[in-house]
Amino acid sequence: GGAEEWPAEPSGPAAPGEAGALTGVYDGPAQPLRHPGGFSLDLPQGWSVQQEDEGVLVVNAGVGANGTVEAMVLIAHGEIEPEERGKSAVQHIAEFGPDLCQNFGLTQARSAAQPRAVTIQGAPGAEGTWAGTLQNGVPAIVWTGGAITQTRFVAVAILVQQGREQD
Repeated sequence: GGAEEWPAEPSGPAAPGEAGALTGVYDGPAQPLRHPGGFSLDLPQGWSVQQEDEGVLVVNAGVGANGTVEAMVLIAHGEIEPEERGKSAVQHIAEFGPDLCQNFGLTQARSAAQPRAVTIQGAPGAEGTWAGTLQNGVPAIVWTGGAITQTRFVAVAILVQQGREQD
């Protein structure tokens, strides 16, 4: 079959339970990222796609005031495996979160906020937050959110040092 399209971007304000464009997450200037894979999202101004490999985009969030990278952003997209179809977005995020924490090098990861359902541009989605410790002993948070169609997904994961969420 043909490529499945993501729902069109809503023209009005986000409905209750719908994730708005960075509302409550980031209030500064943003720039659109339009991906040939058929999805688009807003990134804070100054962030850029550093590389893309096998459906995963690594986003450069810049460096902090002390010259170190204080956040890592990954955007994954692709086809949902046939045996995984039929699961809710919340189930996907709940299963994906612990593996993601391990991939980021987070130890003692625990759910800091139960994954919850949201709607993203008219598509079913979910978000969840995990907390743990980086290998250097620094506490960190992983936030992940994503949306699904029947056969495709897009997910964003952000690792940030605890206490630097507002930077």
